[in-house]
Amino acid sequence: MPLVIVGGGVAGGAAAVLLARAGRHVMLLEREQAPKPKVCGEFLSCAAHDYLIALGLDPATLGAMPISRLRLAAGSREVSTNLPFTGWSLPRDILDEALLQRAAALGADIRRGTIVRSLQDGARPQLIVDGLGEIEADTVFLATGKHDLRGVARPISATHNLIGFKGYFHLPNSAAHTLAGHIELAMFGGGYAGLQLVDANRANLSLLVTQSRFAAAGQDWFRLLDEICAENALLRSRLSDALPETDRPLAIFRLPFGFRHRPDGSEHVFRLGDQMACMPSFAGDGMSIALHSAVAATDAYLADVDADAYHERMRRDLAGQFTWSRVLSHIIATQAGRRLLMEVAALPAVMPALARRTRLSRLAQVIR
Repeated sequence: MPLVIVGGGVAGGAAAVLLARAGRHVMLLEREQAPKPKVCGEFLSCAAHDYLIALGLDPATLGAMPISRLRLAAGSREVSTNLPFTGWSLPRDILDEALLQRAAALGADIRRGTIVRSLQDGARPQLIVDGLGEIEADTVFLATGKHDLRGVARPISATHNLIGFKGYFHLPNSAAHTLAGHIELAMFGGGYAGLQLVDANRANLSLLVTQSRFAAAGQDWFRLLDEICAENALLRSRLSDALPETDRPLAIFRLPFGFRHRPDGSEHVFRLGDQMACMPSFAGDGMSIALHSAVAATDAYLADVDADAYHERMRRDLAGQFTWSRVLSHIIATQAGRRLLMEVAALPAVMPALARRTRLSRLAQVIR
């Protein structure tokens, strides 16, 4: 029976590299025929960088741009500070493809353009796959990111009312020069946006907004941007003369931020990345969590540890991060909270301390 990974993003690709490197025959099923952009802030923190190096990929060689400073903005105010680590900015299509190429070179069976319709957990997981029919797997690594799979969907409640948007903008030289080396977080009523360079003049704008704020803008992306820029001076200065790469952004609805999978009796389905835990993106550690989950899950599998024990370990590993991220999310949800955060962020030690608190506190050992 095959060892199957569903999803070829950061978590799935990393798991394929690790399992193939350990000499296991693994089949990865990826729905897309070719690499494509995804709704993602594309920020690699220090843990993500270290994991990628251990997997045989150097972000700098892939074209990643270093980030050493943070700007936080609300209304007409902004605060700038050094990060307590060097981060990196790297487009997801480049990173995902590099991981899949690395896995294929190590012997993984990468099936592109393959859609998995459902997964039923049990003594042996059962998958329904277009073109392949029913597959009974020895073990499944579920790495479908923010998209759920029938039979193993995450619980999503009415409180999960955030919409994620992502678009690339070409900035004029002056704006690109000022943004270089920074990640900028712009807060506004009903959400926040992250902006960082991914190339010399090309910037990734990732935006989270409540459904009600988007509805108030007539569900019009450019009207929403105009309203947000009118509210946030920093974002307005960056985008006023910027050119969008496309007429409409990528979007994903009803993001289950705060979700952490609870052990449910599963022995053979290991959840990775956002399928294991979906952390508010304001903290910027999503790709570190994806890589951490891939390392921890493959380590557990190779040591004959069942999926439930792995899921419990992940809940412990992420507990502190999620607590601090939840606190920050509640603070920035109100105007008074945003005003308070801007006041304390001006204190030299505050933002570096918050950046550390929202990082992974313990890295898993990468099996070489």
